Amino acid sequence: MNVQKNIKLINKPKTISGIDTLYYFLETNKRYDDLYLNILDQIETTKDNFENNYIKIKNKDIIIALKDLTLEFLGNAEGFIWLQDTNRFFKIGFKDPYTNKNLHNIRVQLLTDGIYTIGIKSLLTLIDNILQDFINGYKTVTRADLNIFIQYDMSFVNKDMFVTRKQKSTLIYKELYNSKRLETIYIGKKPFMLRIYDKKIEMLNSNKSILMQEFFLNNAFSLEESIFNIEFEMHRQYLKNYNIDTIEDLLKNAESLFKKAMDEIRLVLPETIKEKNRYRAKTDPLWLHIKNSYEIKEFMQIQTPLERIKSKSYLFNEEMFIHEHIRLARKANAHNILITKELYEELFEIVEKSLKTNCYSKEHFYTPITLHKQNGETENLRWLPNGEIIKPLKLRSVKRLSNYELLQEYQKITKELNENSNKNDFIKTRYQLLYKEIVKRNLEAEINI
Repeated sequence: MNVQKNIKLINKPKTISGIDTLYYFLETNKRYDDLYLNILDQIETTKDNFENNYIKIKNKDIIIALKDLTLEFLGNAEGFIWLQDTNRFFKIGFKDPYTNKNLHNIRVQLLTDGIYTIGIKSLLTLIDNILQDFINGYKTVTRADLNIFIQYDMSFVNKDMFVTRKQKSTLIYKELYNSKRLETIYIGKKPFMLRIYDKKIEMLNSNKSILMQEFFLNNAFSLEESIFNIEFEMHRQYLKNYNIDTIEDLLKNAESLFKKAMDEIRLVLPETIKEKNRYRAKTDPLWLHIKNSYEIKEFMQIQTPLERIKSKSYLFNEEMFIHEHIRLARKANAHNILITKELYEELFEIVEKSLKTNCYSKEHFYTPITLHKQNGETENLRWLPNGEIIKPLKLRSVKRLSNYELLQEYQKITKELNENSNKNDFIKTRYQLLYKEIVKRNLEAEINI
């Protein structure tokens, strides 16, 4: 196997260098209190809106606006309020400024989608831009994973082929094609650890698969051949040994850090290992090639202008369509817009016509008709092109109704409740909301039963 491996090495397998993960703290100024209270207020306002309408809220229903960017609420963890931008480029945590004062108020995690599409520099600029009024620009790095992808099958490695003073190591094997094949190997432990794993196996179960396939193809990798990732996970405790404190320090010294890490944990030629002194074993030529190949200048040049980032399109699939549709429906429900089968049927017809013509004129979609009832009342209906007659959606938030409209609708829905034995949850909820608003406006004396 070694002979075959060395023959392959003559061609020097392709590599792609980078930084796979980056976490950091942002130092805040005296105005941070205003930012934190603003975020809290937006969260509580949305929660109140749902609760007032008797709707159980989920984290994803809460959208936070920071400057001209929108972020999703993920929940609270480790003392931070966590948000994620809607493109899933980064996560950002905000801490109560009066608790745990020894910790910075803002934590940031750059995510795969952002790192491999718009680039680290663009992400740093974007985050600085939306928080510029509340930070002083100092970024303390807390974790960085320096990595290199290689177009090479490294499933031959095992822990006995590494020379290191990092004692803890773990091997994970996965059954593949009825034979044992190395999937992942860990050498060391936090705050400094090496991971080597089969990237193609990882992508089989990853929602980032399409993104990474495109990244590899753009960097002249073949998806038909093996791809392994060699990754060093470095935490603040380790980085401080090399005077790496800020993001700027890390980016400036990333290449030398990676190469020092490759020297700390070496893949060696098994035949040169001697029991009395393992540390004199010769480094495998493949390891030397990987070490010398690490260079992130090109990787750091991945950059997108700030004005394009905020409107950057991302892959939109059926799953995302359903997710966004459910969110929109829940928002409509929270604002007292009645979601009915008739509404969806009407909406479907509108969308279908729009897709065919690329434009939509409401008056051409249906024919308005007026139904005259025996009691003298009239009802406005819509006659669809397929011959179906439906009721138009007229429901409005109780808060937007005039006093007269509020009392009129209350009388109407009260009558409906008294006459209809099959009272659905929506009618009862609507009745409660109307009565609550009447009490709030001190209009109880105006109710005529």
